[in-house]
Formats: sequence, C-alpha cells, structure tokens
Amino acid sequence: KLTADDYVFTYDMIMSEKNTPLSRYPYEDFVTSVEAKDATTVVVTFSEPYAAWLTRLFTFILPKHILQPVFESEGTIDTAAWNRNPTVGVGPFVLSEWETGSHLAFTANPNWINPPKLQQIFVRIVPDDAAQEAAILAGDTDIGVFLSSDQIEKLEADGKVKVVAVPSGYNEAWFINVNTDTTHPAMLDVNVRKAVALATDRFTIVKDLLVEEINPVNVTYWDMTKPYQTDTLKPYPYDPEEAKRLLDEAGWTDSDGDGIRDKEIDGQKVDLKLRFITNQRELRKSVQAVVEQQWKLVGIGAELVNYSSDVFWNGYNDGGPQAQGLYEIAEFSSAQSAFPDPDASSGWTCDQIVNADNPDGGNTQGYCNPELDKLMKEQAVTIDPVKRKELYNQIQQIIYDDYVYIGMWQDPDLWSVSSRLKNVKFSGVYPFWNAYEWEVEAAAQ
Repeated sequence: KLTADDYVFTYDMIMSEKNTPLSRYPYEDFVTSVEAKDATTVVVTFSEPYAAWLTRLFTFILPKHILQPVFESEGTIDTAAWNRNPTVGVGPFVLSEWETGSHLAFTANPNWINPPKLQQIFVRIVPDDAAQEAAILAGDTDIGVFLSSDQIEKLEADGKVKVVAVPSGYNEAWFINVNTDTTHPAMLDVNVRKAVALATDRFTIVKDLLVEEINPVNVTYWDMTKPYQTDTLKPYPYDPEEAKRLLDEAGWTDSDGDGIRDKEIDGQKVDLKLRFITNQRELRKSVQAVVEQQWKLVGIGAELVNYSSDVFWNGYNDGGPQAQGLYEIAEFSSAQSAFPDPDASSGWTCDQIVNADNPDGGNTQGYCNPELDKLMKEQAVTIDPVKRKELYNQIQQIIYDDYVYIGMWQDPDLWSVSSRLKNVKFSGVYPFWNAYEWEVEAAAQ
C-alpha cells in the first residue's frame, strides 16, 4: 500500500550520496525536507518558491518496504533486483514477466482504484523500425510507438490503423559538445558552430524524409512547449557560402587538398572531422548519410557513429558516449522532464556538467554560460507566467546565439492504434494514462 513514508524514502534515496540517480535536481536546489505528517499526508518544505514543483517532484515513487532492507544491507539501491523486476507498483497494471530483448507482460492490478477492462498488456520488443512497421501492418500489434511521419500513409492505407500525433515537448535536435576536455577544438569557436548549422540543409532533410506539416524545422529546445516557445527567432538558414566564409575566417582551410579543412594547432595539423553520433534508428542513420554529403560541400569531414540505445543513453559511470563526451554532434529527440512546465535547468547549467566528480549531472554538453545560469535560476522561482515567458525569451536568445543547440524538427509523439482497440486517449505527459479504460472489440477477441 502506498503511504507518505514511501515519498519520504524516495526523497532520501535520491539525496543519498550512496546512490547514483540520473540527477538530484530540483530536490537539492529547492527542497529542504520531505516529511510524512500521517500515512496520507506528505509535507514538502522549499527553500524558496519553485514554479515547476507539480510536474518535477516525485515523478516516481520507490517502495520503502522492499528497498529499505536492500539499502541497509548493501549500502545502495543502485543494484537492487527490484530495479529490473519491480514486484509492486501503483498503476492499473503490474509487471508479471520481463524477458530481456523479447517482451514485457503486465497484468491487471487487482488493487487499482478503477479495475482495468483488459487482463493483460503485452509489450513486444522489436529490433528496429522496420520490424515494428511489419508487425503493425500484419495486425500483430495494437499500438505502435514513436513512429516517423513518413510511415503514416503506408500504415493507414488499409483503414485498419489510425496514426495519432500528440505533442509532448519533444524536438529532434543536435546537441553540440563544447566541453574543453572532450570535444574537437573547432567546436570551441562559436563561428565554427555557426558554420556547421549553416552548412546543414535541414529544410530539405525534413522535406525528403518526413512530412513537413507534422515535423517542421524547429528553432529552440522549447518549440513544442507552448506558450514558452520563441516569439521572434527563426530556424538557422541553409547558407553553405556563408559557412565557407566563416570557416576561412576561423583559419580552417584545406591545406593539403584532401577535401577536409584543417588547421595547425600547437604545431600539429588537425583535420576538421567531427564525430556525429546517434542511436540505431534508421531515420537518424539516413540523416547522417545526407549530412555527411552536405558537409563535404564546405570541407567538413564526418565520423558517423551509431550506438545501440541501451549504450547511447548510458550515464557517465556506465560509459555512455554522451556523458563521456565522445562526440561533437549528438542527435536525438528530447524534452524537458517537467513538461508541460518549461523548466529544463538540469540540462543547461554549469553545475550540472557531467564529469568524474559529477557523474549524475544532467549537462552532457559541457556548456557553461553564467548569464544563462542566472536566468535559469530566476525562471525556476518565478511564479508569474508572463514574467516567466519573458525570461524564456532571453534564455532562448542566448542558446540560439551560442549555436550549442541546432534544431532538426518538431517531434510530436506518433502512435498507431489498431481498429480493434477502443477507448485509447494518449497524453503528452503520461501517454498511457487511461490504460485501465482500454478495451478490445468483442468480435476480435
């Protein structure tokens, strides 16, 4: 049974130095204590107002009765068996089986306040986008996840599947590594970063690979978080001639005629060849291939690297390529954890830069701008939405001018739903919030 003690325990585990959470923000910044007044009352005390408390605090709850004995005996819950086999939960379905690389099975939770209409939800794990598409077309799955817009026409052709777009704050983008310890020296020059943006025809990429009406090129990290999106900024244009001029001006020229610009740094010739990393998604591989050709036109080389998702998203201590700075350009789709609130401080502030001394930080780019830090702190404690909107206009202007984030396209969640599954209502915050109401059409059972 969920009680206030579970909330207190969750807070204690997040804040314990013996555990390695993905981030301690915003607890370590704004929360001074969490107390259980009684079994059903949690009292959270803040050091100052925190605007995003409703969507940022307690996005998960840990079961004290299961994990406290583990913490007491092992000194950490990082390796607790429950992490991969949660035997209890607080939702309408509970995990009953998990076979790595194959499937997860969830059965109806008899203790849920509204008894689910389905008895089981079976989640099949497929190796790639093509395998998922084949399963949808064959009628082997009722819900398809995180589709791309170029699949819609094919999936809906026979009338048995409907694709639904749901904004959830996500934008596909490039995150630029500007960490002096790990990145290519060229990435420390804002004009080189600008040249990379201008050398990339994102508009043609979207037109050729996606549906422009669904995935227009985005401008900033907050394009899909209305009303905090930019009011004035426009996507960086495609201008390869200006990119060449900027690179020439920065001293990057093709001295040996091999097609890749270079520059002498500390007595050694350094090629302008950038590590462009992402996961194994076919759409992103296609983007990489196009970009490699576009960059050649201005003399930028590309080292294309694709990691499996379980590696790509790893943290610092697990050798994650983003966390360890093994890139210059990292492409993926992301949104602030507080969505629909705009707060994303943990990914942009100086104190969140990931390194050996701060492995659980949220800033994997090594980007540090004191002016941005000040604004991020101010927005977090600003309750007035009009004033907060003004702060976000300033925040987006700084990031835009520093060329550390290059938008690729707006990326609403695209779900496919089979005609036999009824009462599905997706949300951008908790996609399967009404799973207890789902029903399979009687004739199809």
